[in-house]
Amino acid sequence: MYDVVVIGQGLSGMLAAIWAKEKGKRTALIMSGAGKILQSTGVLDLIPGSDGTLEDWMKLYQMDLWVKPEVMQAVDKFKLLMRELGYAYEGDPGHPVPIVTGSGHIKYTALYPETVSPVPGSGRAVVVGFRELADFQPSFISKNLQNDRPGLRVSALSVRVGAESRRVLTQLDVARLLDQEDIRENCLNQIKNELRHRKTGQPDFFIFPSSLGYKQWPETLRRFSEALGATVTEAPGIPPNATAIRLNNLLKLKAIRSGVRFYGDTTVIGANRDNHTIRSVIIRMVNRTTEVAGSRFILATGGVLGGGLEVLPTGMRETALHLETDSQGRPVNPPDNLYLAGASRGEQLTRNGIVGGIYTLVSSYEAAYGACKPVRGGMKNA
Repeated sequence: MYDVVVIGQGLSGMLAAIWAKEKGKRTALIMSGAGKILQSTGVLDLIPGSDGTLEDWMKLYQMDLWVKPEVMQAVDKFKLLMRELGYAYEGDPGHPVPIVTGSGHIKYTALYPETVSPVPGSGRAVVVGFRELADFQPSFISKNLQNDRPGLRVSALSVRVGAESRRVLTQLDVARLLDQEDIRENCLNQIKNELRHRKTGQPDFFIFPSSLGYKQWPETLRRFSEALGATVTEAPGIPPNATAIRLNNLLKLKAIRSGVRFYGDTTVIGANRDNHTIRSVIIRMVNRTTEVAGSRFILATGGVLGGGLEVLPTGMRETALHLETDSQGRPVNPPDNLYLAGASRGEQLTRNGIVGGIYTLVSSYEAAYGACKPVRGGMKNA
C-alpha cells in the first residue's frame, strides 16, 4: 500500500510525485502514454496566449486564497529542483520577460530554461536555421520578429547540419546531431563564414530552433555562445522541442531515482471506495487487471487535451475515476482523500486548451503537500 498514488505523468503529475517522495511518502505514479509535457514548449507561462501580469493571473485562476508568498514558494521549489537537476530555470512570475517563439513572434513568459534568453529591444539579431529542418524558416521568423521588435535589426541565414536522411529532420534530430563536436564546429564555421561574407558587423543576439543539443546541451550552448561572441537562445515552437524533452527526461529520471514506483502503459479504469474515501484504483495493464491501494490520491490527468476529461453531448466526463463533474468538468464533492492538480480541476481554468505552467506548478505543489499532511481534506476545500 502506498502513502500517495499519483494518476498522470505530465508536468503536474511528475512534480507532485517527486515532492511527495521528498516528504518521505511511499509514492506511486500511474501513467498512460507519454504525458503532454512532451508536446509543450518547455517554458512556463502565466496565462497562455496573454501578456497578463501576476495580478491578472491570480484573478483569472481565482487565487484569492493563495497569496503571493505561497505562489512564490511553489515557484522557488521548482527552480531549486531544476538547479539540482542541472537544467536551471530563470525568471520571476512577478516580472514576465519577452522571448521569441518558433514563429518569430514575441511572447511573455514567467520561467524559462537556461537555453532560452529574453529578447533585447535593440541591437542586431540573426535568426539561424538548418536547411535540413523544414519547420523553422529563418526568413519568415525574422520578418515576424522585426515587426514585433522594430528597434532590433533582424536578419536571417541558413546552414547545413550535414546529415543525410530519408525523411525531413525534426528539431530533436538536429539537437541530437549537435551533441557531436564535429557537427557543432562545422555549423559554427558556416555561420561565421556567412557573417564575414555579409560584412554587416558583430551581432548581439543569435536565435536558433529548439535544438541546441540533446544530452550535451550545456556544452553546445557554451560553445555556440563562446564562438559567436553573443547571447544565444532557442526559440521553442512546433513540437518536439528539446526544451520540453530535457525537462521531461530530467523529471522522470529524478522521480525514478527518488524511488517513485512507476506503473507504465497502464490505464486507470475505476476506483474502489469506502464511504467517502478511495481505497484503491483499478488499473488495466497489458495482460491483466489489478488494484493499486493508497492512503491519498492525486488526480493529474489533465483536461480535454490531456485526456483527463471527455466532452459528451450532455457535458463533461472525468475519464479515470468516473467522478461526478459539473458542466466544466470540475469534480463535484470528490472523495476526501483525493487531491486535484492542473487541468483536472476543470476546463474553466484552461486557456487555449491548457492551464499554463505557473498554475501547474502551484496546483501540483499544493496537491502534493496537501496529500502529505496528517489531516483529511483534498483540493475540493481549496
